[in-house]
Amino acid sequence: MNPLKVKLSIMMFLQYTVWGVWAPVLALHLGQLESFREDTGWKIGMIYLTMAIASMVAPMIAGQLVDRFFATEKYLAFSHIAGAAAIIYAATQQDFGVIFLAMFVHCFFYAPTVPLTNSLSFAHLSDAERDFGKVRLWGTIGWAAIGGIFGLWLNNADEIGFTPRVGDCLYFAGGLGVIMGIFSLTLPYTPPSKKSDGAFAFLKAFKLAKDRSFALLLFVAFLVSTELQFYYVQTPSFFGDTSGLSLSTTQLAAAGKLDPTADKDKITTIYQAFDINRNKKMSKDELSDASIAQRTTELNAVKLKLQGEAAPISKDKLIALLADTKLATETRNDAAIADYAFGAADTDQDQQLSVTEVDAFLAKVNGVLPMIPGIVLEFDANATEKGGLNLSSGSVPMVMAIGQVAEILVLLLLPFALKKFGYGITIAIGIGAWAVRYGIFALGDPRELVIASQTLHGFGFGFFFVASFLYADRIAPKDIRGSTQGLIIFITYGAGMIISSLVSGKVADYFENDWQKVFFVPVAITVVCMLIFLFGFRESPPYEEDPKSEVPTA
Repeated sequence: MNPLKVKLSIMMFLQYTVWGVWAPVLALHLGQLESFREDTGWKIGMIYLTMAIASMVAPMIAGQLVDRFFATEKYLAFSHIAGAAAIIYAATQQDFGVIFLAMFVHCFFYAPTVPLTNSLSFAHLSDAERDFGKVRLWGTIGWAAIGGIFGLWLNNADEIGFTPRVGDCLYFAGGLGVIMGIFSLTLPYTPPSKKSDGAFAFLKAFKLAKDRSFALLLFVAFLVSTELQFYYVQTPSFFGDTSGLSLSTTQLAAAGKLDPTADKDKITTIYQAFDINRNKKMSKDELSDASIAQRTTELNAVKLKLQGEAAPISKDKLIALLADTKLATETRNDAAIADYAFGAADTDQDQQLSVTEVDAFLAKVNGVLPMIPGIVLEFDANATEKGGLNLSSGSVPMVMAIGQVAEILVLLLLPFALKKFGYGITIAIGIGAWAVRYGIFALGDPRELVIASQTLHGFGFGFFFVASFLYADRIAPKDIRGSTQGLIIFITYGAGMIISSLVSGKVADYFENDWQKVFFVPVAITVVCMLIFLFGFRESPPYEEDPKSEVPTA
């Protein structure tokens, strides 16, 4: 590989480590925060929505700037460093509103860098259809590698004196963003086009939709992207969720002969006190005498520690105070007990816990304890299997990375697929791969098949997204190629992801994390999209550039 391709490959590797370290696992971190206790699915979806909102606006602005005013590599450097500062700030926060704003600022700077790294590569590769896949696969390697590295961190950091938490993914992303920003300054000079037709490149990019096939590609890309958050948000939760019979809130109300509306506070208290997995699914083990006794013991121990404190204390201080209680076990350390106490009793969600709050919550718990035997008695008659692979938090990013490993091989195959089948069939295969994967997720068993189906993500991403980027570059004039790549991001990670963020969490909440039902929704979306594209798309010829146009040099 020549020096130019090496540099572009490193660029792609770093580019996707920034996103790849937080996107697959951030939902697990957010679900543990007190401010996400209510409307969990919707709030997590809203955090992921920040990337979608940013992708609607920022890539078009950035495309205009680099197509008309600024060198691409300098814009990349600025955006990555600014985005890094925002995501590190998000890592320090607990409040939903503050995290939303910080993540939006990060995504506003990060979102344009995805199409800009594409357009910079296209500008310097002599044969993009042949070579871009080989360069872009290093982005996939970066995504997969950082997932594995972060999984190792979660599983092993305590051995070197750190207390690893899933939320560390945001610190990782910030550090990687700074590295990528500095590296961007070494990329080949990519100035704005000297020959341009019109002041507004993004408006000219929109006019490409007059081509029927490109318009169909944009339409299908939008529909396909409405399922993306079922992968980025719901799939990690599905992988980490427990399997076996369980009660949803509706089923628990029926088992306990409670009114879902009138007795909402009692139902909420039961879940806050005894739903240790915080997945809104109550297992029989969680309602066992031993488990309930352990939870009340933990709460009383926390209360006893707080009685010696003059003021409310932070979670870190509570962890330190619990060190001599000997409550910790091999599977439940002092940090987990403190997380539980804050999640259950920090009612004002100010990240400070007082003895008054714990005492008030214990009174609520004592009020619902007489209901538990009746719920257990009716458990089998009401509980159902809802899916879940029961993977550890450290294993989730590693299993998510399987899709990226497969994507590496798919991107190597992409030039051959385009030559053999053309863009229409290749892109349709990519959409169909997602439909099959979600169908296997909906079945939920056997576990090995579900994990193996992650390889289909490689076909979905490589054959659909990367092929779409290549097709857009193929039909676009040189002076708007940055904006055309931004248009694809606008449609997919922007408009499509906004709908996906608004819908996926609501679907998960509606079905109360019954994964067999949740994943039938993206199955339907992708099957319809595959059929529309397969029978409606007709490949257009490449754009013939004016021979007098400038050609950037490496």
